[in-house]
Amino acid sequence: MTEVNVTDFRKDLKKYAEMVKTQDFIIVSNGHPIMIVTNPAKNRILNMKSLRGTAKT
Repeated sequence: MTEVNVTDFRKDLKKYAEMVKTQDFIIVSNGHPIMIVTNPAKNRILNMKSLRGTAKT
């Protein structure tokens, strides 16, 4: 996961919005993590993969 300073994130929001399609970010302020930015579509895929094999066919 890539760390991004909150000031840089605000300044280049459009850039990071495009980059989050391929990687997740931890937004930091004064060296402390304040949020994680993830691609919601990626989480859906991981959730579906975790359910594979649990339903009877």
